Amino acid sequence: GYKGVVLVNILLDETRNWAKKNNLIPPRKPNQTLPWYCQSLIFRPSQRKFHAPRENNVEIVKISAPILVALNKPLINILDQVSEMHGEIPHLRMCNRIFELMEQHLESAISALVDEPNAFLTLNEFPKLILYDRLRDFNITEEPFFRSMLRSAALVGLHRLVDKMQIRIPASQGRMAFGVVDETGLLQYGQIFFQYTTNASLKYPSQHADRIIHTGPVMITKNPSVVAGDVRMFEGPVMITKNPSVVAGDVRMFEAVDLPCLYDLVDVVVFPQSGPRPHPDEMAGSDLDGDEYSIFWDPQLFLEKNEPAFDFTSTAKNNAPGNDEEVKANFTELMAKFFKIYVSQDSIGTIANAHLANSDLYGINSEHCRNIALKHNQAVDFSKSGTVPDELTKNWEGGIPPEKVERFPNFMCKGSQASYKSNRLLGDLYVRVMEVREVIRVEEIASTDEKVKIDESVLLEGDAIYEAKAQAAYDEYRTLIGSICESYGIANEGQLFSSRFTALKKRISEKDDDNMSLFNTAHMIEQQLATIYARFRT
Repeated sequence: GYKGVVLVNILLDETRNWAKKNNLIPPRKPNQTLPWYCQSLIFRPSQRKFHAPRENNVEIVKISAPILVALNKPLINILDQVSEMHGEIPHLRMCNRIFELMEQHLESAISALVDEPNAFLTLNEFPKLILYDRLRDFNITEEPFFRSMLRSAALVGLHRLVDKMQIRIPASQGRMAFGVVDETGLLQYGQIFFQYTTNASLKYPSQHADRIIHTGPVMITKNPSVVAGDVRMFEGPVMITKNPSVVAGDVRMFEAVDLPCLYDLVDVVVFPQSGPRPHPDEMAGSDLDGDEYSIFWDPQLFLEKNEPAFDFTSTAKNNAPGNDEEVKANFTELMAKFFKIYVSQDSIGTIANAHLANSDLYGINSEHCRNIALKHNQAVDFSKSGTVPDELTKNWEGGIPPEKVERFPNFMCKGSQASYKSNRLLGDLYVRVMEVREVIRVEEIASTDEKVKIDESVLLEGDAIYEAKAQAAYDEYRTLIGSICESYGIANEGQLFSSRFTALKKRISEKDDDNMSLFNTAHMIEQQLATIYARFRT
């Protein structure tokens, strides 16, 4: 069991072929370690985390692939406050660009309500209970039932935007990627190399997929089948950060350069070996042990300069439960004890929220926020260090405010808790999204009382004799549908059929909305709905 990143290195293949050609490959013997030039896969001893039975197959948790990137609340907070430190013009440029990106996101979220082609695309994302492709002759955006489904999808999109403020970045202006180290040693301090697959929808790009080597605002398409001389390069800046980004120095500017010897590395960002401090460590105390980084090359989002990197060095504490013999003898008991402590003391979210709220009040570079940032770093490292993070202060002491805030900015959506309207960028973005959401909600409320008129063209002579049976079947159907909605707190039939829920009761966990499990709450609801639907269709 090894932890880390496995990196493509064509020199291994070339060296092995050269050794084979020169008869330098020794005969294979049982349990013999071959020379490095005979191996196809090489690990460092420090990467081994546990022993397991020997296998011929290698299982990899995740591979590099095109991944889109989005802004979020902590990152927007940093960009807003740091650009303000750099001057009025950079701050205005930053705010205008983020607002523009959010307007594009809003337009995309609600376009299905006004545009027929987008409406059909949205319908086809829903559970396939209805053959939507047969409805091409209908005006979907005006049909009450289908419009309720589209409205539910729009409201969920806006709800997620308000909750996380995850504003999408166009695929041509930003990506997420694993971070790796430059094994050649050619990259200098302040430089990076980044090459990515053009088509972001290709989750398993072939070797011949079109790629772009990014060296600044200008992007040149490159295909691996052409030689390097056919690709023209331009040098330029790029902005990189890593989640969770907390302090001003966590977002940093770099110079992207062209290194032909790194062309085999795709959809990963390559950092240099040299420098007074590793670049990944400058960003939230990160490393290259599988961390993913957000890369932006939209010039309108660039910072004027890098703020000083935060010192994330943790205080060393001896948390060992005893000597090696004691640990081996009581390993299971000690693991259970630590797991219990970890679950009860896991406070990353609480501390992150405290930092975001305090930075809105006192500024991201205030001493108050720096102290919270240190506790946040302790919480992030808790699972590895075993050091429980210090608790947030709850009372005023000598004019110093409590770290656990007494009131929250409006963009943190704390419901009944005391809040105020933030004058920063996040507060303005929140107000704008809520305005759009309120318009859709008003329409939803109005449609509830709207009486649906029966289209007389679907009525046939003699239908009246079946009306009583139809009414009885409808009443039973309505009761069953209402029961599901009541059980899970689903607002209406549109949410139920679209599987777009703003809130659910009886959820298995708060992370169910990632749909990684077939047994999550939404899946169970879909199964129950499909059973009812099939019953009344036959």
